[in-house]
Amino acid sequence: MSRMRSARLIARILTIIVGAGLAVGCGSGGTQVAGIDGGGSIASGVITGFGSVFVNGVEYRTTGAQITINGQPGTEAQLHVGEVVTVRGVIASGGKTGDAQSISFDDNVTGPITSIDLPGNSLVVLGQTVRTDGTTTFDNSSIQPPELGSLAVGDIVEVSGFVDANGAVVATRIERRSGSAIEVSGTIENLDTNAKRFQVNALIVDYSTAQLSGGSPSNGACVEAKGDSAGFSGGVLTASRVEVEGCQPNVTSGDHGEIEGLITAVRSTSDFDVAGQRVATTAATQFSGGTPANLAANARVEVEGTFDAAGTLVASKLEFKQASELRATGTIESLNAASSTLTVFGIPITTDSETRFEDDSSQNVSTFNFSSLRTNDYVEVHGSAGTAVNSLRATVLERRDPDTKRELRGPAVSLAAPTFTILGVSVVTDAGTTFMDDSDNSITSAQFFALAAGRVVNVDGTWTGSSFLASSAEIERP
Repeated sequence: MSRMRSARLIARILTIIVGAGLAVGCGSGGTQVAGIDGGGSIASGVITGFGSVFVNGVEYRTTGAQITINGQPGTEAQLHVGEVVTVRGVIASGGKTGDAQSISFDDNVTGPITSIDLPGNSLVVLGQTVRTDGTTTFDNSSIQPPELGSLAVGDIVEVSGFVDANGAVVATRIERRSGSAIEVSGTIENLDTNAKRFQVNALIVDYSTAQLSGGSPSNGACVEAKGDSAGFSGGVLTASRVEVEGCQPNVTSGDHGEIEGLITAVRSTSDFDVAGQRVATTAATQFSGGTPANLAANARVEVEGTFDAAGTLVASKLEFKQASELRATGTIESLNAASSTLTVFGIPITTDSETRFEDDSSQNVSTFNFSSLRTNDYVEVHGSAGTAVNSLRATVLERRDPDTKRELRGPAVSLAAPTFTILGVSVVTDAGTTFMDDSDNSITSAQFFALAAGRVVNVDGTWTGSSFLASSAEIERP
C-alpha cells in the first residue's frame, strides 16, 4: 500500500526548517500565535487561490516565506492553483489567516503519457495511474481546451495530486511540460539490490548508475527518482539521481496540523492514515459531512488537530469532503458579494474560502477570486450539494472565454417523460435528444426514464431562461 505523497512533502519541508523557533508576534491579521495550540503549524493541501496563498481554507500571507518548488528555490508567482503544497507558519487566533514561513511544492510525477482512457477519466504516466475528476485543474496555458481530451500519448506532463490506497494519483493539477527531465515519487517495492532495481507502482527504476542521497534504497521507503526521457524505455527508468526520503513529518509534540488527502489505511475508526500520516480520533473529535462509520480507504477528508509525542495527528476536527459530482456550465445571472454567492440557470451557488478559483479565460487573472467575477461571465462550476435545497456549494469555479456550450449535471428526480429535474431545473427532452447509459451505450428515451431515477445525469443543451432543452442526456457512472 502506497504512502501518501503529502506526508513526504511535509517531511521534506520540515527537514529544512526543523529546529527553527516560531516567534509569537503581530501581523496585519491581528494577534498571532505560533500555531493554534502553541506549537508550530503545518498544513498540507491544495492551493485554492492567491492574493496571499489559500490552503485548507486558511489565507497565508507570504511576505518573507521560503518557497521551494521541486526542491529548488522558487517564488509565489511559480505556484499554481490546484497544486498540493505543504505550508509551515503561524496562524491567527481565529484560524482563518496566518503567515507562512515556508511553502513547498513537489510533483507526484513528471513524464511522458503512455496511455489515456477517456471513458475512465485516467491516464498512465511513468507507470503511475493518474485519475482525473471534477476537481482536477488542467493548466490552461499549456492544455487547450483545459481537459483530458486535449492530451495525447507521448506528451510530457507534470501531475500533482493525492495518492490513493492503491497507489494511483488522484490528480488535482496537470500541466503539459517541455524538456526531457522526468521524475517520480512513491514507495519502493520489489527491491533487487543485486540488479540495483526497484519498483514504484508499475515503473521499474534502475539505480545502478544513479547518484544516491538520503541513504540506500529499502522496501517501504519513500523515494524520488529523477532522469530524462532518453533514459525511459520499456517501462524502465534509468535514474540519474535517487533520493530516499522520510515518509513521516519530523514534528514536535504540540505542533498544530491540518492535513487534506485520501485515507490510505484503516486499522480502526480511531486509528487510520490520511495522506500517509497516522491519525487518531477521540471521543472529543468533531465530525462533519459524515460519521466514524464513513472512515474507509480512499475517502477524502481534511483533518485538523495536534501532533502527539509519537508523531500521530490527534484529530480535533475531521471533515469528509463531498464528491464534486454536480456541475453547471453557463453564464452568471446574478452575483451577491455580501454572501459570495452567484446563480447559473437559476441555481444558487455558494463559494467560500475553500473554493478553488481558476481563470481560464484570455484575461488570465493570477489573483482571480469572487470579486473578479462579473454578471454574464461564462463559468464552469463543480461542486456538491449546498445546505439549501437545490443549491450547489462550489468546489471549483473556472471562468472561461464565452462559449455556446451549456451543461448541467446532478441527480435526476421527478422523471415523467419527456421531462425531469436536476437541482430544481426543469430538463426537457424531445425527438432530437440522444440518450446514453453509464457504459456510453446509446439507449432509447423509454430506457433512460426507466433507469435514471436518482442517478447522476449529465445533460448538454440550451438554456431557455426557464428550462433546459437537452440535446443529450447521459447517465453517469456511479
